Amino acid sequence: MDVGCHIGDTEKLIVDQHPKIHSIIGLDYDEKRINRAEKRWEQDEKKITFVQGDAAALPFEDNRFDKVICAEMLEWVKEPLRAINRGLVG
Repeated sequence: MDVGCHIGDTEKLIVDQHPKIHSIIGLDYDEKRINRAEKRWEQDEKKITFVQGDAAALPFEDNRFDKVICAEMLEWVKEPLRAINRGLVG
């Protein structure tokens, strides 16, 4: 999962460089960015899923992901410590 995926460039890069990857989820707070990401990468829809959501209240059960990326997004979050403590770490 990529928290703060913006328009999905990281997801596309991962899928292209690791063709055996099963799936990746990109999460972003901004619904417009999620919509744009879905349109940009629709050809990879079987491997890439985009979800609108809040990093401080992730809409997933605990321990669902093998790896989590959170790059260049905490500076945009109103409560970054809450996002880290409650959302990303559980």
